[in-house]
Amino acid sequence: MANALSHQIVLVLWGTFLALMVYRCSRTFPAWTLLVTALLAVLLRILGFFLYEIEMKAGEIGLVELLANAVFVSVQLLFMNDGPSPDDNILIQMSRLSALATVFMLAYEAIRRLFADSIQRVMLQLNRQHVVICGLGQIGYHLVRDLRAATEESGKKRPGLPKVVVVEPDRENHYLDAARQLGATVVHGDAIDIQTLKGINAHKARDVFFLTGKDEANIEGACKLDDLIAERLLPANHIAPNLYVHLRHADLESVIENRRSLATTSGRSRINAFNVIDRSVRDVVGNLILPWRPRTTSQVAHFVIVGFGEVGQRLALRLAELAHFENYKRSRMTIVHEASEHDSVRRFQQTYPRMMPPEALADAWMPDAAKDDWSFGVSLADHESPQPSDRGVPFVVNGGWTELDAAPESDEFVGRIVELAGSPGLRPFVFICRESDELNCSLTQKLRTELDQRLKVSSEEDGTLLKYRDGLMPVAIFSYVPQRPILTRLVESPDLFSFGASDVVCTYKELTRDLQQPLAEALAADFHRHYEKKRAVAAGETLRDIKAPAFSTLTAWERQSNLSAAAHLNTKLAALDLKLVYRDDTSMPVDTVEITPDQREHVARMEHNRWLAERLLNGWTFGERDNARKRRLSIVDWDTLKGDELAKDRDQIDRLIDFCSKHPAIALTRADSGPV
Repeated sequence: MANALSHQIVLVLWGTFLALMVYRCSRTFPAWTLLVTALLAVLLRILGFFLYEIEMKAGEIGLVELLANAVFVSVQLLFMNDGPSPDDNILIQMSRLSALATVFMLAYEAIRRLFADSIQRVMLQLNRQHVVICGLGQIGYHLVRDLRAATEESGKKRPGLPKVVVVEPDRENHYLDAARQLGATVVHGDAIDIQTLKGINAHKARDVFFLTGKDEANIEGACKLDDLIAERLLPANHIAPNLYVHLRHADLESVIENRRSLATTSGRSRINAFNVIDRSVRDVVGNLILPWRPRTTSQVAHFVIVGFGEVGQRLALRLAELAHFENYKRSRMTIVHEASEHDSVRRFQQTYPRMMPPEALADAWMPDAAKDDWSFGVSLADHESPQPSDRGVPFVVNGGWTELDAAPESDEFVGRIVELAGSPGLRPFVFICRESDELNCSLTQKLRTELDQRLKVSSEEDGTLLKYRDGLMPVAIFSYVPQRPILTRLVESPDLFSFGASDVVCTYKELTRDLQQPLAEALAADFHRHYEKKRAVAAGETLRDIKAPAFSTLTAWERQSNLSAAAHLNTKLAALDLKLVYRDDTSMPVDTVEITPDQREHVARMEHNRWLAERLLNGWTFGERDNARKRRLSIVDWDTLKGDELAKDRDQIDRLIDFCSKHPAIALTRADSGPV
């Protein structure tokens, strides 16, 4: 009796093990699961018959013959209905369960393959609040990995994670198997085909990403889906999905800008365009360089950009526009280009004539220190009655251009960087932005080695480079490595960084939690309400509820100005020793952050310098207020500024802190400690 009971317990445990194995592995590794269950059935049957033969015929025949007989009988009877027998031992019964699991797997696979398309179509129509990824390239695969690899944390499934549906026309795409293994549903189709979008219930998704690699296809697919959402009579409580469009050419964002004005219509989607290079450069300026920034009025940032292709140009613009710190000084910039990049330099200078001083510099590496101050060249005697002889801020960054065909690790180049490191108050930054990942990594590593030998002190024990020599400033080096993330391991050190990888700046959280657009919209709305209230008071009108216009209906320069202010958020928070963190648990209590009047004045001055740079880069000049001619009397340094313009910058700092404090998904913390 006890023996029979123990057999039953073993069989129950074995059956449970088989069921769990089939459940957990059949979808991800169906062939291997089928093979394992079949092998278990055969081996257990052979072993069971072998032991049975030994027990019944011990001494009659040899072990080899017993084993051969057991194999023959097992193969003959494995999948036959051989009925239960009191002589069967536990291994034979376990074999039967394994054979049953094998038959189940075979039937499941046959049905799944025979009716795969029909089953998938039905299941896709049941999807709600899922994530759709149209195009399985590098960015698409990283999104799948972000979403599905996070489904298990500490061995437990995380709640709230959506299903993932991938639309990919290329059946030979080398990311397909990896995406399926991560649990994504793959549909072979065209992302601009409206029937494909309907078939996957894209209009009822949470987020839809268009990442086909072709700008025109991404824009067309997003617009078609947007129209589909507007046409469908969806429930009143339905939230339209967010649409994300990857653009290789960032200038094409204006093509879909008019679509954003329709987002205020009930049921319309919000279309968000993004560009990997722009996001990478934003990450550099708004995150990577902040620990190395100048923090006192005696320090000045000096940016050296090597390579002036598309990345070098965008980096130069972003640094000029947003690299404005608590030192209150202009940044310096030396752009090192090759002879083959002369045309790029000439076109850039024509497009942005006020970026650098108009006169040619004798030495682009060591510009005049007097020009570091924003007051340089400013002349305004009376704000109330400006004169033709008055002058505003003439340029954005202090620096120039220099041609260098030698490699960045050459003695000439390294010598200039060492000279910058030894100049009192200068904070040098070097950016390697040549044409290939391999070249950038190689140049960066060689340059780092050369600089370490000249700038750092070695340990007497093992020769390890420990710290910079006395009187020398640290030199941070940044290498552009977008396509081959594995190469970034070659450029990891305390003062050497890589940037540009899409799996860093285009993760699911980075794209869906981007605060630049909502913050820009909040700033624009608050400014409009403030302006209307001021106008009403001046006119003696009764104050009323003021509705701000939709952000997409503002002029291009108004949108750009607010987006630029929003992009400067991290830099301002760093100056206040604060940083943003995302709250996965929105019920977590958050302390109220308050800043002192001195802190507000401090950051308001930074904001004015940023505003000056943004306006000058976009063609504005000093003069009587005139939007059509791009004129403002406020294009002067902070100390020359008067009245309402000072208040405007101070008020914006209050709006930034208020936005961050009230946003449900973020919190402000001390940059060097725990929550405020």
